[in-house]
Amino acid sequence: MNIISCQEASVKRKFDKIQSIKTKHPDVDFMEFAGVAADIENTMQEIVEEGVKHSGDNLWLKP
Repeated sequence: MNIISCQEASVKRKFDKIQSIKTKHPDVDFMEFAGVAADIENTMQEIVEEGVKHSGDNLWLKP
């Protein structure tokens, strides 16, 4: 199996999974879900940056 075939199979499995979820939950707005999923990387980066910025504050040790 070449790399293109592997990628096609992966996309097909993901599409099948989405179709399965959509069948079970027809009220889910998949475009909204996709938008949220697309923003996750930026959100995680912001969380990490905030953590680094405040890492010297010892927030976990304060009452």
